[in-house]
Amino acid sequence: MTTATEDVEQDYNADPRVTVIKNNRARFDAQDMVDTLRKVEDTFVGMGFPKLINASGKEDLGDGRFVGITYQLQNNQAQFEDRQTPVEFGTITTPSVAAIGGKILVIDSSADYVAASVIRGSFIINWDDRSIVSVHSVVDLNTLLVKVPTSGIGNTYDFGDAYSVFNVTPVFLGGGNATAVNSVPATIEPAIPSVGTYLTLEKSTSASLIQGSGSNPWDDLLADHENAGSFGDHVGKRLLTIKKFLGLK
Repeated sequence: MTTATEDVEQDYNADPRVTVIKNNRARFDAQDMVDTLRKVEDTFVGMGFPKLINASGKEDLGDGRFVGITYQLQNNQAQFEDRQTPVEFGTITTPSVAAIGGKILVIDSSADYVAASVIRGSFIINWDDRSIVSVHSVVDLNTLLVKVPTSGIGNTYDFGDAYSVFNVTPVFLGGGNATAVNSVPATIEPAIPSVGTYLTLEKSTSASLIQGSGSNPWDDLLADHENAGSFGDHVGKRLLTIKKFLGLK
């Protein structure tokens, strides 16, 4: 199994409920979600609440292929944890000048934007101006070219202004098909956005999983570590045990 209970935090008080995937994970596949939430449901706390997930799949199609996984979160949604740590911060040492082409320079002689891996699409908050904009490009170690702010007090970067730069982390839900319903039940989005992340919700274009080794993964009924993979995703993802497989629905 691919249980990762230490990598999630379950919020039962929200409506819909939320499975928060901690920021040490940038990818959470269908197998991870099914195995992990089954384990969460089996905890002392989890047993006091309605189930978190339904899932289907893994039927044997023969020739080493199995039906892919589709799961449905039950009055529950997935969310990657906010990325709240700035990659660079400081104060402005050279005030911005008139905008050119809708962009202005942000200059901090003590910064190193290259070492901080600031890239196009990172965003900068000017705490004194109360503005936030995305980075257009890194000019050099100490200089950024950013879009002109429109939400701030003066929409400029003045000497001494405090700022922070944050990168946006790509995160992925994949390895199958994710769906969700609320308590009605009515269809809702299976995932919700979070600060500092860019979410891709992958959809399976193949109806089957392909066996990752030469043996039948169901041969050893007690084993829970047989390797398999899905088309378009990672070969070698772990299969459910027969016990877990029968308990999916």
